[in-house]
Amino acid sequence: MLTVVLERFFECYARFLGRNVKWFIIVPVSLVCLLSLGWCRFEMYDDPRRMFTPETSFWKRQEQSLWRFINADVDGMIYVMLLPKENGNVVERKVARDLVAVIDHLENNITLAVEGEHIHLGRLLNTDAPHADVNKLVTAFMKLTAHRTKSTRLITYPMADLFQQNFFVPLSFGDVRSSNGTLDYAGSLVLFYLLNYETQLDKERHWQFQEKLWQYSRRSELHKDVDVIVFTWKSLLLEMRKNTYQTLQFTPGAFLLMIVFSIVAMFDWKVSKSLHLHAMAGLISTLMSFMSSMGLMYGIGYEYNDLVSITSFLALAIGVDDTFIMLSAWKRHGHIGDPRERLVPMFVEAGSSIFFTSLTDVLAFGVGMTMDIPALRHFCLFTGVAIFFDFILQVSFYPAAMVVCDRLRPTVNRMMGLEKLSVMMRRRSVRAMEVTALKEREGESSSTVASICIKLINSRPLRVLFTLLTICTSVVALLGICWIRPDSNIAKLMTDDSPFKTHMSVFDKHFWSKGALFQFAVNAPKYTNESDMNRFESFVSKLESLPTAVGSTSTNLWLREFTFYMIDWSVEYTDANSAVLSYLNGQEITRKHMTFEPQFDATTNKTFLLPSRFLFTTAFWGGKTWAERADLLERIGKILVEFSDYEPAAYNDIVHLGDVLLYTRTALKQTLGTALFTTFFISLLFVPLDNPRSLCLIVLMATSFISINAAVIGYLSLWDVDVDIVSMVTILMSVGFSVDYTVHMAFTYARQSTDKYPSSADRIRNALREVATPIFLAATSTLTAVSLLAFVGSYMIRVFLKTIFLVVIFGMVQSLIVLPIFFMGIDKRGTSPTNVRRSQSVTSQVPLIRSSSAILRKLSTW
Repeated sequence: MLTVVLERFFECYARFLGRNVKWFIIVPVSLVCLLSLGWCRFEMYDDPRRMFTPETSFWKRQEQSLWRFINADVDGMIYVMLLPKENGNVVERKVARDLVAVIDHLENNITLAVEGEHIHLGRLLNTDAPHADVNKLVTAFMKLTAHRTKSTRLITYPMADLFQQNFFVPLSFGDVRSSNGTLDYAGSLVLFYLLNYETQLDKERHWQFQEKLWQYSRRSELHKDVDVIVFTWKSLLLEMRKNTYQTLQFTPGAFLLMIVFSIVAMFDWKVSKSLHLHAMAGLISTLMSFMSSMGLMYGIGYEYNDLVSITSFLALAIGVDDTFIMLSAWKRHGHIGDPRERLVPMFVEAGSSIFFTSLTDVLAFGVGMTMDIPALRHFCLFTGVAIFFDFILQVSFYPAAMVVCDRLRPTVNRMMGLEKLSVMMRRRSVRAMEVTALKEREGESSSTVASICIKLINSRPLRVLFTLLTICTSVVALLGICWIRPDSNIAKLMTDDSPFKTHMSVFDKHFWSKGALFQFAVNAPKYTNESDMNRFESFVSKLESLPTAVGSTSTNLWLREFTFYMIDWSVEYTDANSAVLSYLNGQEITRKHMTFEPQFDATTNKTFLLPSRFLFTTAFWGGKTWAERADLLERIGKILVEFSDYEPAAYNDIVHLGDVLLYTRTALKQTLGTALFTTFFISLLFVPLDNPRSLCLIVLMATSFISINAAVIGYLSLWDVDVDIVSMVTILMSVGFSVDYTVHMAFTYARQSTDKYPSSADRIRNALREVATPIFLAATSTLTAVSLLAFVGSYMIRVFLKTIFLVVIFGMVQSLIVLPIFFMGIDKRGTSPTNVRRSQSVTSQVPLIRSSSAILRKLSTW
C-alpha cells in the first residue's frame, strides 16, 4: 500500500536528516538565496487582452486576421465617449455645438512635441482604417446639426443615410430612443481614433497622446457641459493593476498576523514544552518557499499578472497548515528527549499527510495549467510551484530548524523572562493541570475541539439535526448551481474605486446593449462563376437571418450592389471580370478596403487586377447580458466555419469579452471534472483497501468531497458570484483544498485498530483526538491569513475570500461532524486488526531508539 511505502521512506529519511541537521539548513537557505535572484527579472504583463482572453480560440484568430487585413493594430485604438451633462440630447443643436467644440479641441488643440515640431491628433491617425471613415461621417453630421436653424435633425433609426452613406446609428450614438423609425434622443457619442502603431516610436507617441487625452478629460473646466471619457487598452491595464497594488500592501500585515496567531496557538505556559519558536520557524520556511518559487518563475521569464497577487496569501495559508500538522505530531511525541530521534515518529505520522495534501493541491492547480487563458494558467503555475517549494522546505529545512529550536528554547526563554512567568502561571493552574492529566490517564481527550465534536456526535438529537441540516444545505446548494450565471463584464477586473468601472458600465448600457456592427474580411468569390456568387450571397443571407440581426438594410456589401449592376446592365457572368473593374471605377472609399490580385480570365484570354479580399459590415441588435452576446458570437462562428472556404474573419469590440464567456462555458466543466477526478483518484491511494469496510469509507469520502465542492459552487452563485475567469480559478482552488479535510478524517478513522476500539464510536472518538485540533488550527489559520484582504475593494479579491470562507467552513463541518456521524451510523461491523495505528507502531520503536542512543553515547565517552 502506498501509505506503508511512504511511512517507511519517511522513517529512513528522518534518520538521515537527523544525522545531517546542519546541511539541511545550509543547503536550503543557499538555494533560496540563489533562486531569489530571479526577482531581479520581475516584469508585469503589458497586454490585458493577451493575458485575460483565450490564447488559441477561434475568435482570437478571427481578430488577428481582420486587423492584419486592414493593416492596423487594435492596441492603437482610442475610444472617446462624450456625455452631455443634465441628460442632454446629442442630436439637439445646442448640445451638438458643445460636442463639436470638444471634438475640435481633441483633434486640433491637443498636440505633441516631436523633434521640435508640434503635431496634432490628425497627423497620428491611421486614415486608411474603417474607423476613420466613421469618425468623418459622425463629425460632419454633428457640425451640420450644430449649424442648422432647427433645434433637432431628424434621422432614421437604426440605419441612417449620412451623406449618401449607409450608417448604423447605435455604432456611434449611445443610449438611443426612437419612435416610428426616427431617432428622438441620443445620450452619448463615441469617437474611434485609430493611431498608427507599427514602430516603437509610434507606440511611444500613442502613449504620450493618451496621457494628453486623460489630462484633458480630467480637467472639467475645459468642457463644462460635456463629460469626456477616454478609454484605451493601456488605461484598462493601469486600472487592473490597482488590484495588485491594493492586495500586496496587506501581505506584510498578513505575515505579522500569522506570526501572532501561530505563537498564541502553539504557546504553552510550561515553556519547556512550548512550541512558539518552532511555529516561527515554520513561518520563515513558508516565506522562503514563496520567495524562491517566485524568483524561479520570474527568472525563467514568466510575467506577473494581477491574479498572482493572491499566490502569496495562498502560500502562506497552506504553509502554516503544514506547520500545524508537523507541530501536532512533534508535540505528541514530546516524551522522546532527543529532538533528532523525535524526527522519526514525527515524519512517520505527519510526512504522508503533508505529502498527500501537497500532491492534491499541486495536481488541482496542475489541471488549471491546461487552461487556454494565460492569466489563469500562470496563476495556477505560480501557485502550484509555490506549494511544491513549500513541501520541499517543510520536509527539509523546517525539521532541521525544529531541532535547532528545541536546543535554543531554554536560552531564548531565559532571555525573554518566560521561565519566571511560567512558574507563576503554573502555580495558579495546578488544579487545571491535574484535571488534564487525569483525563489523559482515563483516555479522554484533552483537546477542547475534540471534546466538543465528540459531545455533538454522541447526542442522538444533535446527530439527527446535523443530518437534516446537511440535506437542507445540499438542496440549497443545488438550487444555487441551477441559478448560476455566466458573465464577462470587464469591470469586474477593476477595483471598486476605479472610475473606469463606472465608465465601462455606462459604455455597456449605452452601446453594447444597443447594437453591434461586425466587420467581415472575406476572400472574393469567382465573379464569373454564378454558383459561387450565389453561395457567397447565401453566406451573407445567413448572417442577416440570425435572430438578433438587423437585416439586409444594415449590410454594406459592394458585391451585392455589383450584382444589381449586372442585372440592370444585362451583364453575363462570363463578362463579370471586366464589369467589376467598370463598377469600381471612381469608388475610392470602397476600393480602399480591398486587396487586388491579378487573375487570368480564360474566356477572354486576359489578365485582370481584381479584388481578391475585401471588407463588408452587417449589424446586430445588442444583447442585454453577456450571455446573449456570447450566443451571438457562437452563432456567427458556426456560419464562418460553414463558409470557411472564403477564409472569413470577423471582429467587433464584444469579441474579447464574449470569447472569454464562450470559453468558460466549456472549460469550467471540463477543468473542474478533471480536477475532481484526479484529486479523488489520488485520495483513494491513501485509504486502506484491505477489507470490506473500506468500500464504505470510500463512498462516504467521495460523497463528502463532492458535497463540499457542490456547496461552494452553489453558495457562490447565491452570494452574487458569476461564472467568469475569476470564479473559475477560485473554484479550481476549492477542489484542492476541500479534499484535505475529508481524507484526513477518513484516513485516520480507517487506521483505527478494531481490537483496541471494537465499536465505530470508539474509533471515531480516538480519530477525533488525533485530527480535530490540527484540522481546526489549519482552518483557522487559513481564514486568519486571508482576513486582511477583506479591506481590499475588489470583486476579484471578494470572490477569492468568499471561496476560501466557504471551503474552510464546509470542509471543517464535513470532516469533524458530518463524516463522523455517518461513520457511526453506517459502519456497524468490526474488522480484523490489520491496520494498526501509526502512533502504536512508532511508540513500540521508542525503547529501541532510546537504547541505541544510549549505546552511542557510551561509545562516544569511551
